[in-house]
Amino acid sequence: MSPAPSARRPIIKDRDVFGFGYVPPDLPHRDKQLARLYSMFSQVVERSIPQTAFVTGGVGLGKTVMAKKFCSEMEEAGRKAGKNILAEIINCRNFNTPSSVLHEVITRRFQDHLQIKGFSVPDMLTILRKKLEKDHAHLVLVLDEANALVKESGCDLIYNFTRFDENSSGAQGHLSLMLISQFDVYQWLDAATTSTFKRANTITLPPYDAEELTDILIQRAELGLFPGTWTKELLEMIADIAAGESGDARRAIGPLGDAARAAEERQKDRITPDLLQRAHAEEYGGLPLERLDGLERHQLLALLGIARAMRKKEFINTGDAERAYHVVCEENGEKPRGHTQFWKYLQKLDSHGIIDTRTAHEGTAGTTTQITLHSITPSRLADMVAKVLAQSGRGGKD
Repeated sequence: MSPAPSARRPIIKDRDVFGFGYVPPDLPHRDKQLARLYSMFSQVVERSIPQTAFVTGGVGLGKTVMAKKFCSEMEEAGRKAGKNILAEIINCRNFNTPSSVLHEVITRRFQDHLQIKGFSVPDMLTILRKKLEKDHAHLVLVLDEANALVKESGCDLIYNFTRFDENSSGAQGHLSLMLISQFDVYQWLDAATTSTFKRANTITLPPYDAEELTDILIQRAELGLFPGTWTKELLEMIADIAAGESGDARRAIGPLGDAARAAEERQKDRITPDLLQRAHAEEYGGLPLERLDGLERHQLLALLGIARAMRKKEFINTGDAERAYHVVCEENGEKPRGHTQFWKYLQKLDSHGIIDTRTAHEGTAGTTTQITLHSITPSRLADMVAKVLAQSGRGGKD
C-alpha cells in the first residue's frame, strides 16, 4: 500500500494576531509616543497626582492599541510601586452619554449589579469617588472616540472628570483622564473645560510610511504565521499599497490575515501575491474602472503585460514589464514602441494610481525600478484591461 499523501502544512499559527483588538508585545514606531505618555503620567505612579492627555491621529495609526498597551503597563507599574492603579478604556461610540459612560466604569470595576435607572450623573460621580477613596485607588480613564461623547452630550462630563478631586475627602488624587480622537476635540470644549485640560499634553500620531508598515507586518507575520509561508517582499508589497493610501496599518494587517486564511482554504503552502492583492481589493475596494479612462492603446497594452507578468510575483522590474509588453504587442498585431516611450507609459500608469513604482537597490549592481499593482489583483486587472482594449478596437494614439 502506498503511503498517504502528506497534509499541507498550516499557514496560520495564531489568528488573533490579525484582529484589530490584538495588542502585540511591542508597538513598532510608537515607542517615542508611549515614552512621552509614561513621562506625563509618571506622577500618577509616584505621587497619585492626576494628569490629563489627548492622543490624536487618523484611522489605523495605533491610537487605541497604544492606549491599551499604556493602560496595561500603568496597572503593572502601580503594582510594582504598591499603588492601586486602575485603567479603563471606554469607547464613546458605544457609550456616548455621561450616564452611560459612568455606569460602564462603575459596573466594570465595582458594582456589576448597579442599575442605571434612578441615578443622576452627580449621583454616579459620587458613587465612583467613594469607591476609589475606599479602595485607595487611582483611575486612569481613557475615553476613546471622545468626539462622539462631546458632540452628542457636550463637555460637562469631561469638565467634571478634570475637577473630580476637588470634593475628595483626602489629599490623594483619584482620577486621571485621557481623550482619544481622530478629530481635534478642543474645538468642542468650552473655556472652563479647556482651562483644566493640559493642551500641551497632546500627542499626534503621524501616518506610517512603507518601511514602518513593513516592520509592523514582519512582527505580525512572525507572531501569527508559520515560517516559510511568507516573504519580506510580499509584506513590502502590501505595505507600499497601504502607505500610499493613508498610512493606515489596518489596511496592511487585515489583508495579510485574510490572504493567509485564503491560502489555507485553497490548500496552498504559502501566501501568494495574487491572494494578498485580492484580499486587499475585496476589503478596501478594487481599482475603479474610471482609472483606465484616458489611457491610450499602447499604455493599455503595457498595463496588460504588467498584469500578466505579476500573476505569480510580488513585484517585477522594468525589464520584466517591457518584455511582457512586447509579447502583448505581438499578440495584438502592434509594433512595440521604444524604451523611452515605454518608460513614459510607466510614469503615466503610476500617476493614474494603477501601479506603484519604487527604486530598489541591487547590491553592487546599482538600482532598479520595481513595479507593484495598486489595490487590485493581476488577474482582475488583466480582465479589465482586456475588456477595455476589446471595446476600443485598434484606434487610439500612443
